[in-house]
Order: sequence, then C-alpha cells, then structure tokens
Amino acid sequence: RLPVIVQFAPAETGATLDLPGLRDLVRQRPNISAIKIDSGQSAEAVEVVRRGVDRSVSLIIGYQGIQLVEALERGAAGCMPTVSVASALRDVLCTFANDRQEAARRHAEIRPLLEFMMQSIEMMVACEKRLLHRAGLLAYPGTRMPQAPLSEEQVFTLSKLAEAL
Repeated sequence: RLPVIVQFAPAETGATLDLPGLRDLVRQRPNISAIKIDSGQSAEAVEVVRRGVDRSVSLIIGYQGIQLVEALERGAAGCMPTVSVASALRDVLCTFANDRQEAARRHAEIRPLLEFMMQSIEMMVACEKRLLHRAGLLAYPGTRMPQAPLSEEQVFTLSKLAEAL
C-alpha cells in the first residue's frame, strides 16, 4: 500500500529488467509512484520509459543529474543526486520551469563536476565524502578499503570543479 519507487539501474545492478518487464511491473503494482532511472543515458531512457509505461508515474533520474536538463525536456520530474550537489541541481530544476535556457546555462556550469564525480561509483563516493568534509558535514574525508583514496591530482581537480557550486 505504500508508494514505491522502482530503481532502474541495469549497468550498476546487473538486473535485466527491460521495458516490457518494467511496463508489466507498473501494471501489476498500482502503488509504484515513480521510476528512478540510473543510466549514463538517462534522458533517452526517460523518453523510452515515458512512451512505454501506460499509466502516470513520475520519472526521476539519478546518475548525479548529468543529463538533468535533457531529461526534464523529455518528461522527467527531477533527479536524485548526492547531498553535495543537491542544492545546485535544485536551482537548475527550479529555474527550468521559468527559463529553460538559463537552466541549461546553470547546469553547464556544474556539469564538469558531475561528470568528474561519475567516472565510477567508487569515484562518486570518494568525491562526495571530500565535498561533505569541505562543507563541514563530515569529520573525515577518506573512504574505507578496499577503495583507493583520491590522488592529489584528483583532489585538486575536485576542488577546482566544486568552486562552480
């Protein structure tokens, strides 16, 4: 009876839920209220899912919102990023409703940071911890083994890109 969000992340999870399977799942479970699409091709996936799912569900993207503006243009309702970039992407989302060009410009300013962070899930976690430490929200910026720490060059690049926030 509770609202459910289905996470569609085939590359990360190894799950083989295809569009017909997703359509069937939505038909069988009326409590599915949203589908979160985690893909490097989020905008395209939003369009495909929107056409294939025959009842109204919200579509949100993950993948750090790299394709947020493109996904909004294709029918997404928003995105679910990590904490460190949430306010910047909220700004893009709120701006999109009134001025798509300005939203695209603002998104372009932070997109290099998003792309840098999403080189891999491990990189995203390491960058997120660094950014949260920088903001005073974490006491320690490191990650646990077996994940390798960010190199000095990566920390420098992350710091420069984060200035866009």
